[in-house]
Amino acid sequence: MRILVIDDETVFLNTLVTRLNIRGFEAHGCADAHKGLAMLESQTFDVVLLDVSMPEMDGIEALEMIKKGWPALPVILLTGHASIDSAVKGKQMGAFDYLLKPFPIDDLTDRVEEAYKTKK
Repeated sequence: MRILVIDDETVFLNTLVTRLNIRGFEAHGCADAHKGLAMLESQTFDVVLLDVSMPEMDGIEALEMIKKGWPALPVILLTGHASIDSAVKGKQMGAFDYLLKPFPIDDLTDRVEEAYKTKK
Protein backbone atom coordinates (compact mmCIF):
# COMPACT_ATOMS: atom_id res chain seq x y z
CA MET A 1 0.00 0.00 0.00
CA ARG A 2 1.39 3.38 -1.05
CA ILE A 3 0.84 6.27 1.36
CA LEU A 4 1.56 9.95 0.75
CA VAL A 5 2.19 11.99 3.90
CA ILE A 6 1.94 15.78 3.55
CA ASP A 7 3.05 17.73 6.63
CA ASP A 8 5.15 20.90 7.00
CA GLU A 9 6.74 19.74 10.29
CA THR A 10 9.74 17.95 8.81
CA VAL A 11 10.76 16.07 11.96
CA PHE A 12 7.22 14.73 12.38
CA LEU A 13 6.99 13.99 8.64
CA ASN A 14 10.26 12.06 8.50
CA THR A 15 9.47 10.14 11.68
CA LEU A 16 6.00 9.18 10.46
CA VAL A 17 7.25 8.07 7.03
CA THR A 18 9.96 5.97 8.68
CA ARG A 19 7.54 4.37 11.13
CA LEU A 20 5.06 3.52 8.36
CA ASN A 21 7.80 2.01 6.20
CA ILE A 22 8.99 -0.13 9.15
CA ARG A 23 5.43 -1.45 9.43
CA GLY A 24 5.44 -2.60 5.81
CA PHE A 25 3.76 0.32 4.07
CA GLU A 26 5.39 2.18 1.19
CA ALA A 27 5.24 5.70 2.59
CA HIS A 28 6.47 8.86 0.88
CA GLY A 29 6.46 12.35 2.30
CA CYS A 30 6.57 15.98 1.28
CA ALA A 31 6.61 19.15 3.35
CA ASP A 32 3.98 21.24 1.58
CA ALA A 33 0.64 20.82 -0.16
CA HIS A 34 1.82 22.11 -3.54
CA LYS A 35 4.52 19.41 -3.70
CA GLY A 36 2.02 16.83 -2.51
CA LEU A 37 -0.39 17.68 -5.30
CA ALA A 38 2.47 17.46 -7.80
CA MET A 39 3.32 13.99 -6.46
CA LEU A 40 -0.31 12.92 -6.92
CA GLU A 41 -0.10 14.06 -10.55
CA SER A 42 2.93 11.89 -11.26
CA GLN A 43 2.48 8.85 -8.99
CA THR A 44 -0.27 6.58 -7.68
CA PHE A 45 -1.10 6.47 -3.98
CA ASP A 46 -3.69 4.49 -2.03
CA VAL A 47 -4.12 6.82 0.96
CA VAL A 48 -3.09 10.40 1.76
CA LEU A 49 -2.26 11.61 5.28
CA LEU A 50 -2.69 15.38 5.23
CA ASP A 51 -1.82 17.95 7.89
CA VAL A 52 -4.54 20.57 8.36
CA SER A 53 -2.33 23.49 9.46
CA MET A 54 0.30 24.38 6.86
CA PRO A 55 1.54 27.66 5.42
CA GLU A 56 0.74 28.79 1.85
CA MET A 57 -1.94 26.13 1.25
CA ASP A 58 -3.61 24.57 4.27
CA GLY A 59 -4.92 21.04 4.43
CA ILE A 60 -8.54 22.02 3.81
CA GLU A 61 -7.63 23.76 0.54
CA ALA A 62 -5.47 20.78 -0.44
CA LEU A 63 -8.30 18.37 0.44
CA GLU A 64 -10.64 20.26 -1.85
CA MET A 65 -8.16 19.95 -4.73
CA ILE A 66 -7.51 16.27 -4.02
CA LYS A 67 -11.22 15.48 -3.99
CA LYS A 68 -11.68 17.28 -7.33
CA GLY A 69 -8.79 15.47 -9.02
CA TRP A 70 -8.93 12.10 -7.25
CA PRO A 71 -12.41 11.74 -5.74
CA ALA A 72 -11.95 8.09 -4.73
CA LEU A 73 -8.61 8.67 -2.96
CA PRO A 74 -9.06 8.41 0.82
CA VAL A 75 -7.60 11.30 2.81
CA ILE A 76 -6.98 11.19 6.56
CA LEU A 77 -6.47 14.61 8.12
CA LEU A 78 -3.88 15.09 10.84
CA THR A 79 -4.54 17.95 13.21
CA GLY A 80 -3.61 19.56 16.51
CA HIS A 81 -6.19 20.62 19.05
CA ALA A 82 -6.31 24.17 17.69
CA SER A 83 -7.57 23.05 14.30
CA ILE A 84 -10.19 20.48 15.31
CA ASP A 85 -12.96 22.59 13.74
CA SER A 86 -11.09 22.49 10.44
CA ALA A 87 -10.76 18.73 10.69
CA VAL A 88 -14.51 18.37 11.23
CA LYS A 89 -15.11 20.61 8.22
CA GLY A 90 -12.69 18.47 6.22
CA LYS A 91 -14.63 15.35 7.14
CA GLN A 92 -17.78 17.04 5.83
CA MET A 93 -15.87 17.81 2.60
CA GLY A 94 -15.03 14.17 2.01
CA ALA A 95 -12.04 13.32 4.19
CA PHE A 96 -12.16 9.70 5.29
CA ASP A 97 -11.26 10.54 8.87
CA TYR A 98 -9.07 12.73 11.07
CA LEU A 99 -6.64 12.11 13.89
CA LEU A 100 -5.52 14.44 16.65
CA LYS A 101 -1.75 14.81 17.07
CA PRO A 102 -0.03 13.18 18.81
CA PHE A 103 -1.60 9.80 18.11
CA PRO A 104 -0.54 6.20 18.70
CA ILE A 105 0.93 4.73 15.50
CA ASP A 106 -1.40 1.72 15.80
CA ASP A 107 -4.44 4.02 15.67
CA LEU A 108 -3.07 5.56 12.48
CA THR A 109 -2.26 2.25 10.81
CA ASP A 110 -5.73 0.89 11.69
CA ARG A 111 -7.37 3.89 10.04
CA VAL A 112 -5.08 3.66 7.02
CA GLU A 113 -6.09 0.00 6.61
CA GLU A 114 -9.79 0.94 6.89
CA ALA A 115 -9.38 3.73 4.34
CA TYR A 116 -7.62 1.38 1.93
CA LYS A 117 -10.44 -1.18 2.23
CA THR A 118 -13.06 1.44 1.38
CA LYS A 119 -11.07 2.45 -1.72
CA LYS A 120 -11.05 -1.12 -3.00
